[in-house]
Amino acid sequence: MSPTERDDDGPHAENPLAAERVRAMEILATGLVFPFGDLGPLLDLPQSTVEELTRQGKGPRFFRIGRRRFVHRNELHSWLDTLAAVPQDRRRKLHKTATQ
Repeated sequence: MSPTERDDDGPHAENPLAAERVRAMEILATGLVFPFGDLGPLLDLPQSTVEELTRQGKGPRFFRIGRRRFVHRNELHSWLDTLAAVPQDRRRKLHKTATQ
């Protein structure tokens, strides 16, 4: 079954939020590049947070094709690994500066 095909009888059929998260994880696992505008929903974050972190130089690196921005899977994983290595108290400070 491809990531875009969903089985209506699956374990998350009654819970659309859980089903959407499962779909996002499948996309993260199988996609090679991601449209920059889809990162927020994929990561369950406000897109504005991703945009602000990028403006501050703390977001994932992206490349352009025309006017559209994309993030390579390896870059996304690297960025997430970097965030995971940041101590919890610094992560809160990072999020505060991104949302102000």
